[in-house]
Amino acid sequence: MSVLRAEWTKFRTAPGGFWLLTAIVALTVAGGAATLASTTTGDLAEHSLTGVQLSQAVVAIVAALVVGGEYRTGMIHTTLAAAPRRITVLAAKVVVVAGVVAVSGGIAVTGSMLASRRGPRRPAADASGGCCPCSG
Repeated sequence: MSVLRAEWTKFRTAPGGFWLLTAIVALTVAGGAATLASTTTGDLAEHSLTGVQLSQAVVAIVAALVVGGEYRTGMIHTTLAAAPRRITVLAAKVVVVAGVVAVSGGIAVTGSMLASRRGPRRPAADASGGCCPCSG
């Protein structure tokens, strides 16, 4: 448990962690909103969640910074001296990344779905499959 607490502290105090999580939320919501604004047909839920694909790149950056950041500075030696079992350290890093990404992802998906409900209303399809009755 102390290794998990140490990894959580390292994540919270690392520069840029909060901003990367904010970018996950912003890219998800903005990507979904842009797709919804540019399409008039299709599934609202599917279009509102297209921003998730943009956010996956930021999630990869977060994971790479958490796992590789200590190797760049050489602090991995200190970490492994304090917790010599590498699998425990790696598992703690995985739990921290999965936890923060799950929370920010949940917020992002909720924001995207709310944005799709607040977006412009599309005209309902008539019985012939068109969006509006045609005269003629």
